[in-house]
Amino acid sequence: MKYILLLCFIGIALPALAQPTLTKEQKKQLQKEIASLSKNMESFAKMKKEVTQIDEDIKVRNAQLLQKKADAQNTEKALAEKDESIAYYEEQLRKIQKDRPEINATGQSRKVRDCIFSVQIGAYKNLDFSKYLDNNPNFIVEQSEGGMKKYMLGYFTSYWEAKNFSKYLDKAGAVSYVVGYYKKTRVPDLKDMTQCTF
Repeated sequence: MKYILLLCFIGIALPALAQPTLTKEQKKQLQKEIASLSKNMESFAKMKKEVTQIDEDIKVRNAQLLQKKADAQNTEKALAEKDESIAYYEEQLRKIQKDRPEINATGQSRKVRDCIFSVQIGAYKNLDFSKYLDNNPNFIVEQSEGGMKKYMLGYFTSYWEAKNFSKYLDKAGAVSYVVGYYKKTRVPDLKDMTQCTF
């Protein structure tokens, strides 16, 4: 068995010795290593096992690298598809905003219209925000029975404009709902605003 392994190693090593790229010193060093290994076959077997293990590790790492490249390509493709979707929806939003009539939410419209809608954004008993809202004509502060202060935002001539605004606020984290006024008086139930066009 020793001689077979030695012959195999020599068969591998001799062509390397014959290559013109090796210097005399390199050839001499290689011959010493062959002589050393022929005396210690266990070291030779261990070296072969290590080389085999290294080859296996390289194969595994190459497979992992190929998988990571494939994953990266899939991620890039998914991101590209998301970018396309975002661009599409942004374009649709631009079209909708362009075609949508301007929302009338000014304080002046409340003075000239009988039917006005607003969005209630809060009601507090122990907190008073009135001083922060005095300079903003689009806020309404109402004092109700029991000392509760109700805060409304916006003057809308259309219920649906107010409803869309309320939905927008809710998406931002608020809890809001539409309230109605007829001739500057709040109507407890919007169903009672029969004189108004929704």
